[in-house]
Amino acid sequence: MEKAAVLVVEDEPEVAEVLAFNLDRAGYRVTRAFDGLTACRLIGEDTPDLVLLDILLPDLNGWEICRMIRSHPDEKIARLPVIFLSALSEAEHRARGIRLGADDYVPKPFSLDEVAVRVRTRIERSRSEWGLRDAVARLEAMRRRQDDLQSFLFHELRNKLMVIEGFARRLQQAPEPEAERRRAYLEAVGSASRYLADLAEEMLLLRRMETGSDGLPLSAVNLGEVAAEALDLHGHDATKKGAVLRSSGSRRAPPARAHRQALRLCVSNLVENSLRYGPLGNRITVAWGTRAGGVYLEVTDEGPGIPETEMARVVRPFEHGGGVGDRTGTGLGLYAVKTLVRAMDGRLVLANRSEGGLRARLELRGWTDEPESRSP
Repeated sequence: MEKAAVLVVEDEPEVAEVLAFNLDRAGYRVTRAFDGLTACRLIGEDTPDLVLLDILLPDLNGWEICRMIRSHPDEKIARLPVIFLSALSEAEHRARGIRLGADDYVPKPFSLDEVAVRVRTRIERSRSEWGLRDAVARLEAMRRRQDDLQSFLFHELRNKLMVIEGFARRLQQAPEPEAERRRAYLEAVGSASRYLADLAEEMLLLRRMETGSDGLPLSAVNLGEVAAEALDLHGHDATKKGAVLRSSGSRRAPPARAHRQALRLCVSNLVENSLRYGPLGNRITVAWGTRAGGVYLEVTDEGPGIPETEMARVVRPFEHGGGVGDRTGTGLGLYAVKTLVRAMDGRLVLANRSEGGLRARLELRGWTDEPESRSP
């Protein structure tokens, strides 16, 4: 653990030197200030873990410095442990120090061992409190994330179930629907059902990653097969939008070291994004091949791309890229892709193409030392 930093604010050089020497020997990183203004500057520049503060100082006295610390807008500074060291030992001075927010008050002359013990106790307590606050903040963020995910899931489930119910009713009510219409109804039902199945799988995998459970089991995965499955899943939607789906892969590319279902979900999300944000007649290509250190699988399109200023934001949960017209997506797609690819020891690389459109590349490790087998 990094050494705790202590700022000694004392205008008597001999006293400051003795304190600094003993605290340094006790394992602290010590900085000294001989007046109030210098102390304030050092606190702002490199916030220490604790301030040992004399009261009778040039420029600003200790009372004023303590008041400024406690009223500071930066919470880390406002909560700094402060121990007064002062020759003003009357009870009223002690009470004033406590009222101003000091954590302790040690009268002069003092025992160096006592000061060291009080410094250690206050720093340990402060670090423990910050650790608890961080843990609470993480739990609160996780709770909010779970609330968002639940709301999103209920919304998506309701919408897709309404689609399934509506087309199923049409099939039941139509006495003898013509073959083409029946086929369209069944395709819509099938598409909605597959969407819900993929959504459920994606949520389970994401929850597994976010809760710190064991990582995904990885094995050899054929990139061409994964690409074909993702394209087949979105064939109906592509037809409705007049989009062209195609694949282009290297026969020499070794299998990827991946989780088959997670990788298919990643590619499916990328293709779905290209369909949602791309123009009519959009040409979407899923390609794969070898790269230095492994393999890649990428999706390119002729859509609007992503503004450079939005590249970092769009991979966060429930975020949409600015500058794209359709904002009806879940806002989870690229976040899910980034999270799942990272769990497979890979990475997601987004880049706008010079000829227009977006290139979303999944860079993975190749499976070269074991025979190919499908992941569970």
